[in-house]
Amino acid sequence: MTSSDQGNLPDIVGAIRDEKERGRRIYPCHTNRASEIGSECIRQLVYARTEWQRKELPSVDLQFIFDGGKVIEPYAIGMLRDAGFQVFEQQRSIDIDGRGEKITGHLDMTVGFEGKSYPCEVKGLAGWTWDGLNKIEDFFASPRSYVRRYPAQLLCYMYGTNSEDGCFLLLSKQTWQPKVIWMHLSDHVQYLDQLFEKARTVNGHVEAGTLPGFTDQKDLCKGCDFLAICGPPLEGIGEIVVDLDLEDRIRRWYDLREFVSEYNGLDKSIKGSLKGRGDLLVGEYLVTGKWIERDGYEVKPSRYWQSKIVKL
Repeated sequence: MTSSDQGNLPDIVGAIRDEKERGRRIYPCHTNRASEIGSECIRQLVYARTEWQRKELPSVDLQFIFDGGKVIEPYAIGMLRDAGFQVFEQQRSIDIDGRGEKITGHLDMTVGFEGKSYPCEVKGLAGWTWDGLNKIEDFFASPRSYVRRYPAQLLCYMYGTNSEDGCFLLLSKQTWQPKVIWMHLSDHVQYLDQLFEKARTVNGHVEAGTLPGFTDQKDLCKGCDFLAICGPPLEGIGEIVVDLDLEDRIRRWYDLREFVSEYNGLDKSIKGSLKGRGDLLVGEYLVTGKWIERDGYEVKPSRYWQSKIVKL
């Protein structure tokens, strides 16, 4: 353990990061994982089976995210039980191989209520990602490739447990609020068949020692753990930077641009309604205002109303 620059005080954060770095691991992969089968790159799925030992170790920052996710599930289970639901079959093994799919995984839990049970997957998400997921179609349309994989994982668990209905329990890492989104197997039979066909295609390449072609979705390459050994043609797209935090902040900035004009319009409308009205209590908001006199130096003398809104 190192010491900080302030005398002999311990470098707590440095020691924790060092331990996280030592704790990074790569695990063997001999089947198609339910959590990955939704990937849109078959080449990546083949590498996950044949070159798993060459997979890049997660960064220390990403390891913190992985380890932090381990506290999400116990928190969710506590909420469910406190609300009167049963929770059982935690980490139940799922094995799908009826026609050579070789898909395996571990279901987070089964939620029981009034004699019925439902497969449930718990996901802890950044606040803005959580905000954008309100129906199952939002998963498929997400700009984040890992979110687009989630429905495939739950569908495999629903199929493996012979369940028509299953759900995602989503927790915002910002507010710790829960959100449940239901999925119905009968609505996604065609997609499930496509997943099974994809799994059999992967198995064929693994057995033959071959590789499928490169994906046309070059955006998938930037975060791929096998980028170094895959060597896809990426000319013309610039340097690939793997920085999940920066990527999420840029994506959030990009998403918010469309709301700027709406905000400006509301700002003008609200301030027009408040002009000259003094102190007000509007719902949970305290509104104060005063006239501001402006001397005429380089601009003509004028005055304007300044409002301040504070959430109580």
